[in-house]
Amino acid sequence: MGCNSAIEDRISISVLIIVCVSLICSLILLVFCILSDILEEFTRKILFYLSLNTMLRSLVNLMLKIKVMWNACFIIAYLNDVFLVSTVIWASLIPITLYMVLVKKKEYNDKYYKRGLFFSYVIVSLILALPFITKNYDREGEWCTLESNERGIIWGLALVYLPSWIMICIVTIFYIKTYFCIKNTTDIKFRSILFERGMIFSVIIAFTLLPMTIMRIFSLFFSGCMIIYFHSIAYSISHLLGFYNLIALLMNQNIQKVIKIKLTRNDRERIESHTGATFLISSSEAKIN
Repeated sequence: MGCNSAIEDRISISVLIIVCVSLICSLILLVFCILSDILEEFTRKILFYLSLNTMLRSLVNLMLKIKVMWNACFIIAYLNDVFLVSTVIWASLIPITLYMVLVKKKEYNDKYYKRGLFFSYVIVSLILALPFITKNYDREGEWCTLESNERGIIWGLALVYLPSWIMICIVTIFYIKTYFCIKNTTDIKFRSILFERGMIFSVIIAFTLLPMTIMRIFSLFFSGCMIIYFHSIAYSISHLLGFYNLIALLMNQNIQKVIKIKLTRNDRERIESHTGATFLISSSEAKIN
């Protein structure tokens, strides 16, 4: 039995709105990273690339609304997965750097950032080009993605979702080790670890990956309208990443303080006193002996 075309049209419109919302939120974050000095340089870099990847994913998926672009569906699907895995890598850099600075007492080294660039764009791009060999990047309904046949699903799980979940597990271990190593020497609460030090961005990545991973596994056993509808839900959750990141940044108490100051009084000295506050590490905590 075929899917209801009216329902498919409503799904398509809903997804379009979601992608546009994520695009706008990502643009706001990019502008914030470029123009604001509230966050430390490395913190801004990570947030910049998280937002850039999300923005590019949104732009790539907006291209699907241009029918002539369907001929390049394999490129769109490839870029979509590259930007997704790259986002996971950048989110993973936050706890690793936090651990090295607060626990290992090492100063921040720019090599962490350079390694992030290399792995997230060069290595990931090469690895995710493998499905081109078997021509498994293609159009699936309204989406450009890895095909829903057995080979395409295996590619997706092996190259996108399994590595991403491994990185998320590693991130969790780093956060746990960091928390237990410093909790006896500093008064750090869970909320501070979650929002001020960026764990929330890793949680967001896990939240957006979960439905897409489940959808890929279900595709091995089911097909038809049910998978199309579930794909739409998973796709919508995944592509609201820009919106989630913006909300997470606004939950940062240091950011809230600066916003409140700017809204209530034009006091440059008080604003400058918060410059350098970050969701990764604050200047005072970075000097813990």
